[in-house]
Amino acid sequence: MDKTAIYYDIAYATQHSSQKMDIYEPSLDGVEPGTLFPLMVYVHGGFWMDRDKSDYLTMGRYFASKGIVVAVVNYRLSKKAHKVPVRYPTHNQDLAQAISWLVDNQSDYRYDSNNIHLVGHSCGAHMISMIALKPTDYLTPSSPYTIRSCIGIQGIYDISQLIRDYPDYISEIEFVFNSSSDWEAPQQIVSHGRSDYNASLKWLIVHAPTDQLVNPPQSSNFVTHLSQQCKYTNVESFTDAQGSHFAVVMKLGEEEEKSLDNLRSAILTFIK
Repeated sequence: MDKTAIYYDIAYATQHSSQKMDIYEPSLDGVEPGTLFPLMVYVHGGFWMDRDKSDYLTMGRYFASKGIVVAVVNYRLSKKAHKVPVRYPTHNQDLAQAISWLVDNQSDYRYDSNNIHLVGHSCGAHMISMIALKPTDYLTPSSPYTIRSCIGIQGIYDISQLIRDYPDYISEIEFVFNSSSDWEAPQQIVSHGRSDYNASLKWLIVHAPTDQLVNPPQSSNFVTHLSQQCKYTNVESFTDAQGSHFAVVMKLGEEEEKSLDNLRSAILTFIK
């Protein structure tokens, strides 16, 4: 019987109705009093314009069943129908607010704010990477937190290259970034030498070779960048993921999907 405790629609800020998250807490059966679990913060993709935290119920339940508290974060989306458009980096700022809220409210749950793992899919991988590579641009330096690792899945890390590979994406990119030139991306950031550089940060970069919406060189080039330019010593690449761009994450929590067993195992090993 699944005894995961799920807390829906927790507001981490009050500027917009999208600033909410769902938290999945493991069962406490057989757990020693005072035990704190690792915290996974999951950030969905959708090109900064689409998707919702409710799509990842099975993922949240799965990782909670393995002893990880999971926070699935919504953020303001760049919808063309909005009267006042949401532009980059608002999405990153929302994520930073969510992380800060989680740090401030850790006593209400059973996670360790010194054991935070950011997981992002597609544009979500872009978002978590920007937060991790430039933390003091977004997070309060004095906050008592530690981001231990970043896991990017089918990620976007180089927008200029993305446009060269997929010219049809340019109108959406220009809308999200409100610019034809300021396409900030993790591939541009050299964190080594910054005062907020975290040398111990671990990276797991995942990309399925069958992804047709974001091509695998986005990830392989970023792995090289992290190792050579940013000087991180714990960077892993995982290319054994099976499935399309969205299927990899949509089915990640479905244990009957055996093609993703290796990826589930890799993520659990990496976090725990």
